[in-house]
Amino acid sequence: MVAMGTKVSINMDDLTFGEMELFEDVTGMVMSDAIRTEFVRDKNGNKVADPDDPKGRPLTETKMGVKAMMGMVFLSMRRDNPDLTWETVRQMKISDIDFEVLENDDAEGKDETVTKED
Repeated sequence: MVAMGTKVSINMDDLTFGEMELFEDVTGMVMSDAIRTEFVRDKNGNKVADPDDPKGRPLTETKMGVKAMMGMVFLSMRRDNPDLTWETVRQMKISDIDFEVLENDDAEGKDETVTKED
């Protein structure tokens, strides 16, 4: 079983084609449809600047459903444990993992600066 608080990180740019194919096989979903990165917007609909970005690029958040999250956990943990099964991931409690999707600084959509008109 998984130790409580196990860190599960995955960088989308580091996935192999084989891992992306495996994601589609186990989830039945196309990754581009399952995982979306969206700009965080204020109450007026303007993009919010990322306070940690010195270039003033907009803050983004990654959104995905449960099955997509399970698929990402499966891919990430399978790198260290090739015998991991989909059923094992199904048995995990959300409280047992610390999940995050990492992005490269130059990821698509992060090269824009925040302006009031956006």
